[in-house]
Amino acid sequence: MNLKEHIRMVLKEETNFKISDNKYSKLIKNIILDYVNFNICKLVVTQIESIKNQYLVILITDEQLKSSYREELQKHLNDYLPLTIYVSISDGQDCQNYKKI
Repeated sequence: MNLKEHIRMVLKEETNFKISDNKYSKLIKNIILDYVNFNICKLVVTQIESIKNQYLVILITDEQLKSSYREELQKHLNDYLPLTIYVSISDGQDCQNYKKI
């Protein structure tokens, strides 16, 4: 893969991430990207505005995950950060068709 193709791929991936502009959202995103080992169709990290230090993570993936994966990821995030983080995962989606919507 040449540099131009690599840049296009990175830009395409970045458009599928919706990260809110508060101090922990980017950190949460980076921890998630280091933890997962599969394709992500969409990742949304947002702070729950009515409650301090609580975040919602929505993750849409290409493949079916084991049933306990959501709890494992949520525990992993809560162990690393002094926040309450709720994770929602929609797995087994067809990313190529999802991105067309």
